[in-house]
Formats: sequence, structure tokens, C-alpha cells
Amino acid sequence: MNTNFFRNIALVASIALTVSACGGGGGDTTASGGTGGTGISFGSVTGFGSIFVNGVEFSTGGATITRDDVPIIETELRRGMVVEVRGSFASGTSGTANSVAVEEAVRGPVEAAPNGTPDTGATLVVLGQTVRVDDATLFDNTIFAAITMGMLLEVHGQRRADGTIAATFIERKTAPAVFVVRGSAAGHIAGAQTFTVGALTVNYGGAIINDMPSPSGNNWDGLFVEVKGASTGCTTVPVCETLTATKVEPEGLGVADANQAEIEGFVTARATMSDFTVNTQRVVTTGSTIFSGGLQDEIVLGVKLEVEGSLAGGVLTASKVKFKESVKLESNATATTSTITLEGLPGITVTANAFTEVKSITGDATASNLAPLNGRNVRIRGRASGASSVIATEIEDRGLAVASADVILQGLVANVGNPMFTILGVPVDTRMLIDPADFKGVNDSPIGRAAFFSALAPNGGLVKA
Repeated sequence: MNTNFFRNIALVASIALTVSACGGGGGDTTASGGTGGTGISFGSVTGFGSIFVNGVEFSTGGATITRDDVPIIETELRRGMVVEVRGSFASGTSGTANSVAVEEAVRGPVEAAPNGTPDTGATLVVLGQTVRVDDATLFDNTIFAAITMGMLLEVHGQRRADGTIAATFIERKTAPAVFVVRGSAAGHIAGAQTFTVGALTVNYGGAIINDMPSPSGNNWDGLFVEVKGASTGCTTVPVCETLTATKVEPEGLGVADANQAEIEGFVTARATMSDFTVNTQRVVTTGSTIFSGGLQDEIVLGVKLEVEGSLAGGVLTASKVKFKESVKLESNATATTSTITLEGLPGITVTANAFTEVKSITGDATASNLAPLNGRNVRIRGRASGASSVIATEIEDRGLAVASADVILQGLVANVGNPMFTILGVPVDTRMLIDPADFKGVNDSPIGRAAFFSALAPNGGLVKA
């Protein structure tokens, strides 16, 4: 064990503590842009007992729940579905929904057979859209191995910067059904009344476009749109080369101002560290913005975030930015082709999948061959896939291993006690920390031992050691 790990340990406790809730939902004890007031929340359903979205439990007793503008009941919702909730926030962990709208990313036929497996990362093409599937994707009415060409699927998830869809939920549908795709328009030709979304060509001649800008030249390019069309719009089955649209409308939060707004998604554009876009929503941060699970300079294209704040003039000013892949590791690596273990972090095993980004100095390490990272110092971001296992979303090669290198461990804590707790099964002993400044809260502010453990108990939380 690297003694430096214990000698120089500094602990940072995020105020954003994870709490358990009925039905498997999770919450966050910090306020979502303040308490009280009306707001909007966009993200995946993570649990029930009402519904949990972005860590908030929304009561749905009086809410209108719709799917394709048709009313449905709450029992038709599933974990992993992407929804937009409008209502009021009583606190950072509870609210009352006035409306819940289901917003799938794409619904249509499978046009390219699945490639790979969820465990290692897989892709398929649905209605011209490349869909990423991993072991966090949830399924209903089918399993991944049963997906075949021509099968009609509804896919929920978030668009990444490269236009692919990171699937959170997949459901098999039966025909007839309205085809749907949400994505950025490109290649707009007003004269031909066509544009593309991914590899799909959309013909909007005869479609309802009342909410879109008046078509001229290529002026729709870059707009995030929702397209609906009849299944008869496919000229070739199962490949839908051109979809005849029945309706095209701009897609987004749909409001310019809200006391409280919460969105979940990937960073798709970045002007500066404090001015970036999540999905299609512009976000700005201030000196008082709280960052949980990562640092401000780690906000780059492709990072998945949950942002909370207020919406004014169409711009979301963030009170809090939470990194969704919250595990962070740094140490000297022992690597095989498929796994990495780290000095000073016994028992933790890191694996990669097809979507892991490997930044290799020498250029010979890849997601399918981690062995060249053996004896290197690495920084890893990812998500826990078990009690002591991590799937990496990013692995950064920092050069040859150094004996005096720091060891960094960040993740959700368990077995909380004073002076010890565990992160990913690794025991963290704080008995040698005498200086109160060694215990820190959000934004690196010293809080002392008592406040640190008070913030953790009894629910645990996200901690960097």
C-alpha cells in the first residue's frame, strides 16, 4: 500500500448526498436552484413512489401524463424513460408535477443489426440513428439478444456530441405506429423541403411546420427538432431512407424562464468552462456554482452532467453542476488486456467498453487492449458497476509510474463511521488527519472533522480522498 495515500490524504465531502427512497429512487439534499417555486425538470426516470427525475421525487397525483400527446397513466412509465416534468419544487428532493411528457429519442425500425454486446458496448441503427447500448441500458418487452432487423423499437436516451444516442431504455413496439425522431437538422434544402437527422432524410412537404421558422435555404440547419411521420413514409423496408413527415416542430425545454430548472444530458458544445451547452440548452456558471463529482475544468465535450439552476431568457444559470460519471481514480496502473488495477486501491478492478475514451501518450493503448498502460500513471473517470468494479468512460495516460505519485479515490461512501468509511470497498482511515482543514466541503472549503462526518451520516455521499 502506498503510504502516501494515508499520509497526505485530504477529504472532500460533497453536500450532494445520495439518499435511498421507496421504489429505488435517489435524491440529493441540496436545493434545486433554491426551494419553492415553479420549474421544469428534464431527464430519465430513476424510480417510482410517484416518480423520481434528477434526484427529485415528484408527486403525480394530479398530473397529466402524456406520450405522443395522448394521456397515459403512471403505471405505463418505466425506469430509464426520458421525461419532461413541469410543476413546483417544494424542496431539493420533492416536488409536485403538473404535467409529465414522455420524450423518446427515436421510434422506428432496426436498420442495422446489433453489433457487440451490452457488457462490452454495442451499437445498432434505428430509423437512421446510431444507438449506443451498454450494461446500464434497460429493456422492456424484449432483450438485446432478440433484436433483429426490421423490429420496431422505441429508444430513450440522450444525444451525445457526435449525434449518437446513449440509450437508457429500449422497448419493442408493434406496428402500426407513428415514427418519431428527435435530433439536430442538417442539410436543409428549403426548395426540396428536405433535411436530414443522422442518416435519415426527412421530407416535410405537406407536414405541419407552424412552429418552425419559415423555411429558407438551409436556415433549419443546427435546429434541434422533433419529427413525426407515418410508417408508410419508408420507401424500403426495413431501411427507411426517407421519412415522410406529418409534423416537424422545434424541440427543447419549451420555456425561456423558470424559477427552477433541471436538465440531464451530455455536453454537446463548449464556448468556455463557464459557458457550455447540455443537450440543446445553454448553461452558464458563476462563482457561486457548486460542482459535484468533478471540477469545472473537466467540463468538456461528451461529459454527462446534471445541471440545476434558474432559467432566464433561455439561458440556464447553474447553481449546481453534478457529474453523472462520479467515480474518479488516479494512481499507478497494473494493466492487462482487459483490466486495470491501481496501486494503493486494493480490490478495485477497472474495465473498458467500446465507448471508453483512451487517451494514450504512446498511442498503442485502446479500449480493447489496456495492456500498454501497465506501469503507467493513469487518471480514470467512470461509473461503479459493482461493489468494487468500475466501467471507465475515460482513461488518461499521464506518463510512466512514479513512486511518489498521489493516489486519488472518488466515489460513493459506505460503512460510514468516524474515523473510517469505505469507497468502492477500499477502507479510508482518517485517524492521522489532525488539522481541521484536511476535511473539506464543497468548493474546497475547510469544514473540520465533525461537520464532515455529520454531512455524511447516515446516508453516505460522494467523497474524494
